[in-house]
Parts: sequence; C-alpha cells; structure tokens
Amino acid sequence: MRRLETTAKTRARMSRQRSRNTEGELALRRVLHASGLRYRVHRRPVKGVRREADVVFGAARVAVFVDGCFWHGCPEQAT
Repeated sequence: MRRLETTAKTRARMSRQRSRNTEGELALRRVLHASGLRYRVHRRPVKGVRREADVVFGAARVAVFVDGCFWHGCPEQAT
C-alpha cells in the first residue's frame, strides 16, 4: 500500500476541523432525545473497530456516523 505525503497546508486545515460535537451532531442528538430515544455518544460500535460512531443505539445494534460539510466538500461551509 502506497502512503501519500501530507502537505503542511493540508495538515493545518485538518487540525482545525472539529471531530466531536459538531453542529450537525448536536442537532441530530437534540431531535433524538426529544423523541424519547436514548443512545451513547462517541463509542466504538464493535470491538476491534478503530473508528468511533457519533451516536450508538446499543440494544438495537445501530451506529450512526455524522459526516458534515467538510467531508462532503460543501462549497459554502467546507474549509
């Protein structure tokens, strides 16, 4: 597997991105809580998985990942 070099500009941009409690996450969690649903926040959904899910419904075995504008390349809000 080939490893790509990261430029200083990319590294600086990535360090400014919030990884927890983003605007989209908080809005989703407010709606879920108001609906009476209970969940865990920022947990690994399965042992051995390196990535944490943003919202986890343990008993239902459902993990929700909230990817915001940065990851989707939104021209208005992505930096």
